Amino acid sequence: MRLAPGAAALLVAASVAAPAFAQASFQHVKDSGPTPVYWDAASIKRTGEAFEIDIMQVYKPAPGKALTAGITREKLSCTWSASVGGVLGHRIIDASGKVISQSGPEPYSQGSFYGPHGWQALVVPVVCDPARIPATGLTAAQAMADAKPRLAAAATPDSDSRRAAPPPADAAPARFALIREEEATGNMSFLDWSRVTRQGDKATVQVFDALGDDTPPPPEPQWVYSVFALRTLELDCKAQTLAQTAYVTFTKYLQPGLADGAFWPVRTARDWPLGADILAAVCSGKEPEATLPTRAAAIAHQREAHPLRK
Repeated sequence: MRLAPGAAALLVAASVAAPAFAQASFQHVKDSGPTPVYWDAASIKRTGEAFEIDIMQVYKPAPGKALTAGITREKLSCTWSASVGGVLGHRIIDASGKVISQSGPEPYSQGSFYGPHGWQALVVPVVCDPARIPATGLTAAQAMADAKPRLAAAATPDSDSRRAAPPPADAAPARFALIREEEATGNMSFLDWSRVTRQGDKATVQVFDALGDDTPPPPEPQWVYSVFALRTLELDCKAQTLAQTAYVTFTKYLQPGLADGAFWPVRTARDWPLGADILAAVCSGKEPEATLPTRAAAIAHQREAHPLRK
């Protein structure tokens, strides 16, 4: 893996073992919407910059039905705003925390980018911050009890997704420079220097990410993975923070999703290794001599290094 200066220390810090708890330690995910979501601090298992974690989602039961929740074992990346493979396991529990049913890993293990509206965008910055120590949380039964009044509360109206400007065409002129590459996975991130605007300590940039892992999908047509992502970020070089303000993903067939202008949780150089690379490149102001002229050229460069499967 090629890292920006100082990023190696961040990666080591992020790999420190999670605090040890004697039992499950479920933490409520604030602002997770009408379906209460909890993450288990006791379940975290780190592998380099990635981590496995148990996520509980409690759904409002149908009339006359008992309260249940689903607990999935997930693997996520601190670097790439993406899942690492599919769900690793699934359990259904009752209100007492007793397991009613369970299943093993999904048969398909494609990693893919997640968007701003799910629990992932809220959980990852917390878990990946090496300086943040979670408080002792709830048992499964206590989390279920905590979820009941949340389910009964009047639902707040969902805000409409903010539409962002459509992404530039593949052939639009650009100056893409590689700022991070993982040789083991083929994951790459490119900074478009033609779209860097800076005023004092503040800057706006566009970054294009590509996942090298591309497992062939199952035959169902709805299984189309997001393996490319174009992000617009607002940087603060003094505070060392990154605020993502727009986002669009593409499948391996280069089909774009809807450009989303929702604001993501603010990230820092401490909890986001790729963010540390982006800040280091932009805040230094040193544009590389060799760049790629279009997004299509960046994709071709990534595929040459790590061909995607047909």
